[in-house]
Amino acid sequence: MAYFVFDLDETLAELYSAYYFVATLKIKQSLNGFMAAIFPDELEKQLTTAYHLFVERVLKEEQSDKPLGILRPGILNVMENIAKLKKKGKVANVIIYSNNSHLESLEFIRDLIHQHTRSKKLISDCIHREHPIRAKEKILYPGMYAKTWNTLSEIIMQGKTSRLVMAKDVYFFDDLDHIDLQRTLHSNYYKVPGYTFKASVDRLNAIYDSVLRDANVNIIQLAMYMVDIFPIKRSLLPAYPSEITRYHLYHIFSDLTKRTVSENTIPQEDHGIQLMNHAIDRVKSDTFRMKYRKRYTFKVKRSTMKK
Repeated sequence: MAYFVFDLDETLAELYSAYYFVATLKIKQSLNGFMAAIFPDELEKQLTTAYHLFVERVLKEEQSDKPLGILRPGILNVMENIAKLKKKGKVANVIIYSNNSHLESLEFIRDLIHQHTRSKKLISDCIHREHPIRAKEKILYPGMYAKTWNTLSEIIMQGKTSRLVMAKDVYFFDDLDHIDLQRTLHSNYYKVPGYTFKASVDRLNAIYDSVLRDANVNIIQLAMYMVDIFPIKRSLLPAYPSEITRYHLYHIFSDLTKRTVSENTIPQEDHGIQLMNHAIDRVKSDTFRMKYRKRYTFKVKRSTMKK
């Protein structure tokens, strides 16, 4: 069976515009032990509800004729096709293997894909830069962001099966060169053009505002934690915390996320999707050849028995 492994940034998605929105909805994960321990339970429930609404509404936009462009255009169709192959037993797993250290960003893209494909098991692992399994990479390549075959094979095999994974079964996609993987995977290493479209912060602000409102999120409490974690200009906040509103959050996110596209700019599908579809077609053709061989072998055996 095949394994599809994707880099995150500029391969599956461009998260520049979405980072602070996702990070605030998952803000508890960014806190240290003590601060996380005293995080209000009610606020956590509100943000959990808001996050699920955010995923739903962002996905609805990405599925529309005017996608936001956080996801690489065409990637949802790619994942649909991979999900079909997985149901047929031709694909074992899909993995995100990224140098992004913000795990919640990987999980956000995973959640968008899972909701679209209606499968919570399509992507089996989200491996970010700080994952313990990548400790050896940091030792072998200090100061670098290397991705290696030893680590990737360990990611694939961890607790899954006793059979060793073979390089010919792994299809890897990244916008950068990772020499060790290229040497091992050869034609199964797909270097895609970097996807750099920066989605409209105004469109994201509108979605974010709606989910905070519908989830009844306590804006004052949320803002107090945001100030401690993110580089927010004091001039963007009112003199008294009790005066903070969603209006202030709009200006905070607009300030933190500059130089995004206009609301009417639509991203275009590029050659990267063609490369991903090429890999999918290879898996399909390999499956066809295997079926053909089995049928041919069976016919030969039957004719021999008749003789």
